[in-house]
Amino acid sequence: MSTRIIGSSWSSVDQKFLLSTEQKPPWDSNYITAEYFETGRQVLGSIQQNLYEAGKRYLHVPELFCDSIVSPFIESGNNWNVSTYPLNLNLRPEFETFNIPAEQSADETVVLFISYFGMIFTNKEISYIENLKSHGITVVFDETHSIFSNQEISADIKLASLRKLLPIPDGSYLISNRDLIAPTQKVPQKMNVWAGIEARDLVFSGLGTIETCREIESKVEKYLTNKSMASSPSLKSQRLIERFDYEYLGSTRLSNYVFLYRSITDIDISEEINESFVPSHFVIRPSDPKKLQLDLAKHSIYCPIHWADSSYRFLHSSKNGTLLSIPIDHRYGDDALKRISEVLNKHKTDSSIPTEIVPIYI
Repeated sequence: MSTRIIGSSWSSVDQKFLLSTEQKPPWDSNYITAEYFETGRQVLGSIQQNLYEAGKRYLHVPELFCDSIVSPFIESGNNWNVSTYPLNLNLRPEFETFNIPAEQSADETVVLFISYFGMIFTNKEISYIENLKSHGITVVFDETHSIFSNQEISADIKLASLRKLLPIPDGSYLISNRDLIAPTQKVPQKMNVWAGIEARDLVFSGLGTIETCREIESKVEKYLTNKSMASSPSLKSQRLIERFDYEYLGSTRLSNYVFLYRSITDIDISEEINESFVPSHFVIRPSDPKKLQLDLAKHSIYCPIHWADSSYRFLHSSKNGTLLSIPIDHRYGDDALKRISEVLNKHKTDSSIPTEIVPIYI
């Protein structure tokens, strides 16, 4: 059985996932053009500054998030009031209990929504979001996990960190009404951000060591994470963004999701899946996430837990650290998925509380 690492950092993409000519990616259009940055953190930094200057003061985010979502607001030095709204166990907003406090005026309020792992919003949920907009509330939509889906959400601002789902080291986008968000002044890149992927390629070809690769990847990530000024993505990343075959990449994730689901449950869900759904990951809620994460790692399968408890204690949620996501992207085929399902099925048999698959596909 192969022991190649599953869940490692990106290596160069296979040419079969590229188009022969450049074309606009699915989120871009002739009517509203995306502005590109190195990272999602830089996008959020631009959003918060523009919104603050426009008089926004209140930010509502879902209770489950990565700190990089809120830190550009909290650490900006501006007087933002940040709070969370509740999600149900299927990661959907609990609109019935989500109320904007009476003392907050609509034109000062921003609500951020996240399409978790490619989840598709229902018509009822979309109506609620549109109702918020109609009352003058600014709606921001993070579609990082749903860049392969074809659902259209009417938001004032959209963003995605492309480097999370595409084999590039940098790249994120911001789509907005130009009356709301002005173009961001950018500085030149001062590092070869492709150094990590180049080092990973050397490891896979037998010409490099994993230790050197990880050291280089760490330096690149540190550079991108700590950078205060925004930059455009590297030219190579920009070109690839317009060459990826998004339909092929998305269909691979979807078929891998269905295969893994069937391998774990003996159930074929292909007829139940929302027609717009394309998953970013296979998401489960284990009885003991850390134990399962360690068990998978023993088989060279590396899966993140979502998300670590926020360093901002006033934003704590009981949902932090309860989910584990399994990679199902274009790098993996049946052999890799069988390795994953063997570990999951063994864990399910040994555990007194079965692992639950989060039904984001409905």
